[in-house]
Amino acid sequence: MSEATVYYDHPVHAPDAHTVNIDFLNPDRGPASRIAVELSLDSARELLAALQTTVERAAFH
Repeated sequence: MSEATVYYDHPVHAPDAHTVNIDFLNPDRGPASRIAVELSLDSARELLAALQTTVERAAFH
């Protein structure tokens, strides 16, 4: 992966009306080198909190 795009839009697969979507890409490897994640707002908040905790803990190492 060399790029990530984060956006709020209509999902393709998730049952929610809107989701926070993250596309992980490696354009050098062609269009098939993509993974998309669709998160509910609650899941996105949980991911954000987990990332924040991890970054804060890493700052002390």
